[in-house]
Order: sequence, then C-alpha cells, then structure tokens
Amino acid sequence: MKSTAFITLPALALMALIMAPTSGAVNIAGNAGFETAGGGGATDADQWVEAGAQPSIRDSSNPFSGSFAQKLEAIGTSQAGPNSVVLQNSIADAGQPSLQELTSLSASFQWSSNYGPGGVGNASLRVLNGVGAIVGITNFALPDTSGVYQLVNSPSINVPAFGASPDDTYAAFLEISVAAGAFDGSSAVAYVDDVSIDGTLVPEPASLALMGLGGLAMVARRRRA
Repeated sequence: MKSTAFITLPALALMALIMAPTSGAVNIAGNAGFETAGGGGATDADQWVEAGAQPSIRDSSNPFSGSFAQKLEAIGTSQAGPNSVVLQNSIADAGQPSLQELTSLSASFQWSSNYGPGGVGNASLRVLNGVGAIVGITNFALPDTSGVYQLVNSPSINVPAFGASPDDTYAAFLEISVAAGAFDGSSAVAYVDDVSIDGTLVPEPASLALMGLGGLAMVARRRRA
C-alpha cells in the first residue's frame, strides 16, 4: 500500500512562490528624491545626469520632501536661449535590469516652477533598446505652477516584444528640462522631487532559479510517495 502523501511547510512555501503572480510595475527610478550626492560633489545627484547649456543642480533650498530636490534654471540672453536638463537611463544610470516585454511604462514627479517671458518646461519618457534607439516615446509639456509643487503624471507608453539584438533589452529613459528664450529677461526656474518611473523589470536570474528548484522538489516528493 502506498504511503499517504503529505506536504511540509517548506514545500508549501515553495508552492506559494511558484503560484504567485509575476510582479507588476514598481518604481525603478534610482535616487528618486535626489537625497544622495554623486561623485561630482554636493550639487551632483547620484544616478542622474545633469545636462544642458546651464546644467541643473542638486539643491537643498526647496525640496518637496526630504532634504533635497533637483533645481533646473535657464536664463536667456540676446545671444542664446539656453536649457537646463536632468535625465536618467534605468540601465546605464540606475543599474536596473531590462524592462519586461509587453508591459507599460509611465512616470510621475513633484514639480514646482516659475516661468518668465519665453520660459517653458518639457519632459520626455522613452523606451530605448540595447543600442539606445527610441522604440517608444511620449513627450509632454510641464506647467508653470507659480512656485507651488504639483504632481505631474506622464502618459503611459508600451514596451515592445523582445526580438533579436538589440531589441532583447529595453531601458526606461526620463528627461526633464526647462528652457528660456534667446532674449534678455527670459527665464525658467523649476524644482523636481520624488520621481517615480513605474515599470516592470525582467525577473532576476536568482529568482528564476529558486522557482525552478521549488518545482524540482515537488516532483521528487511525488515520486517518493
């Protein structure tokens, strides 16, 4: 007569892991509140790239939460209409794995701005493949909030299906900027804080291996029974 099969607590735990649904979208932004300084000193935000003719800076004068925000400031002259930019690539800058195929991507952040004559603010959320080519994009204007923080939400974009290289890896890319006109007296000043880039990542190899071991353990127990 065969012995009665039973399931131990460790096996139950493994079954729960295997049967659990795949993880959904999470905030994949690195240093989302700009609290950590980078290698360039106190005004350099770790995991972010400061760019533009008048680069943005990590700043403690007007955070939405915590102690820091990112300040963007563009002052126009008769010779140039400059911009000030902060951006992040989820793989190259934040060190995240690839986005999962056939999922959605969106972003949100706290935004405080004052635009003078000719001043504007814009953002761009993109999906980039393994060589940096754009395979998904949404551009959206940023409002003049008269110095009051407001939550800004991007439209959602789709992550394509995986294919042959370089379409076997996808990164999220968020760029936030202000720009001034090419005349004296033009300006745009803004603060960014509490960034959320909501995406679904490819599971880590260690998690996949653990799930596989759980399945093998269940098979072995059935055979012993």
